[in-house]
Amino acid sequence: MNPRVRAAVGSVLVAALVGACATNPRAAPTSSAPPASAPPPAAATLDVPATPTPVPGEPAATLQAPGLAPIAGTVGSWAIDGRGSDSPWLPARALGAFEVAGDTPIMIAFDDGTPIGAYAARIAAVADLRGEWPRSVGGRSLAAPAQAAVTAGPVPPGAWVLAVQLVRADGRGEATFYWAIRVP
Repeated sequence: MNPRVRAAVGSVLVAALVGACATNPRAAPTSSAPPASAPPPAAATLDVPATPTPVPGEPAATLQAPGLAPIAGTVGSWAIDGRGSDSPWLPARALGAFEVAGDTPIMIAFDDGTPIGAYAARIAAVADLRGEWPRSVGGRSLAAPAQAAVTAGPVPPGAWVLAVQLVRADGRGEATFYWAIRVP
């Protein structure tokens, strides 16, 4: 190969590699997450979009509380009838938000009326973008009788992401739903 052509090809390859390294998605990400030593405060503000519309074909669940219109959840990970999707913890900025009093019972149910066999309800502070420090606010095992709706709470004062994993009583699968809530 001609030495000039070899030098030109080498320069192009070096430039391509430098450009690829500068935009490498595997490079150490910069994170605004809090240090692993302590959970973030719950008193963050909620600046989130309106409640999302469920996607046809995906499981759907609704949260209900006295004095509030039903609020659609945002589905995260789910596996039902051999179909599904895997999702990390959903941060508040991806969710619809609402305010509820701390002593208000929060009821969650599948929109299609499927009985719930087991569930786990957890909250994490809005500032906890990955849900690394969740707290339980309800749950039960499959050994208990099936229910049409389950209860989460009480939720302490603060701004939270509520994640509720619902397991279908018929054994066909499960789904996790998210809401951003504020308790004054």
